Amino acid sequence: KFYDVTGSHPSNNMFEVSGSIFSTVNYDANVIDVFYNGQSLRSGSAYDYELFHTGSIKFKFDLVPEDVIQVVILK
Repeated sequence: KFYDVTGSHPSNNMFEVSGSIFSTVNYDANVIDVFYNGQSLRSGSAYDYELFHTGSIKFKFDLVPEDVIQVVILK
């Protein structure tokens, strides 16, 4: 799924990705891929982002309008 960022979103705040349920694949970084403007990101609190049970992502950097987030869950 693609998500268009429509407003400023500061780092370390939850970014809602409706329709993505990470718990169904146990938050496994080997089956969930997150891309920022086409670039693959690395999961984990020390890296680019963290996943949450609410279906949210906490990015470690600011998002701005016109950024594009893509979430791929391999099943």
